[in-house]
Amino acid sequence: MIYKPAILLLFILFASCETIQPEICQFIDQETNKKKSKVELLKDKIESWSKNSHRRMDFIQIHYNRFKEPLSNIENAILEKDINMFSENKINLDKEFDYLRMWIKSDHWQNIDFYWLIDKAKNEFNKLNIISDKKCQNGSLLQFYDIEADFLSTLYLIGYSDEHVFSKLEPYITLDKSRIKAGDSILVNNYIIAYDSTRVYEMTYWVNDSTFNPENAIVTNDFHNYITGQKGINKVYGIIKLYQYNKVIQRRWYATFEVE
Repeated sequence: MIYKPAILLLFILFASCETIQPEICQFIDQETNKKKSKVELLKDKIESWSKNSHRRMDFIQIHYNRFKEPLSNIENAILEKDINMFSENKINLDKEFDYLRMWIKSDHWQNIDFYWLIDKAKNEFNKLNIISDKKCQNGSLLQFYDIEADFLSTLYLIGYSDEHVFSKLEPYITLDKSRIKAGDSILVNNYIIAYDSTRVYEMTYWVNDSTFNPENAIVTNDFHNYITGQKGINKVYGIIKLYQYNKVIQRRWYATFEVE
């Protein structure tokens, strides 16, 4: 017989192992071990991120390390049936959720679709209780690991969520040569351009002016621009304004083209 987790938890909450079929408690134990393995796997993945590999990953690791102690203490409290330790660390865990929320808000994150998942985990941890000794021993652990696994999954995915917002993708192909001899080959580079099409990106560029003289600057807000130059090799120096964590940053770029 196959039992759904939600139904099993109802059995755990309202019945003892004397009234539940022994196989159900055995199934609870198996599911608890599976959830614990998933939690450990997610922890290993988050902890394996190298330092400074990604600003978002660094942010998540800092807060993940703050969550580790109260989560570990709650796990131990459930195993030891220590109500005082359990209650105290639930309060500490709740504070860490508020602290995480505060920093996400102050850091002006753009990708905020995951907010509700963090709030969901906070609310579920608040509702978590230690099940009495008369009921399936691993009942509380299964609930705890289930909530913890979902929360760690959210943190893990946030770590891979870039600090930019993209609403449009476009293919972009470049060739390393514009003219070749018979028998030669051309290198084809394939790219995908990702950008927020709802934003206006101000770009300033200079043709054949490496001094960036304001009088020679060309300013545009268009995605596509036509540039003219003099005969021979022309060098283009540019600056584009981008939005990162809702802040404007500037990136320089450089290109050359030839006029015959």
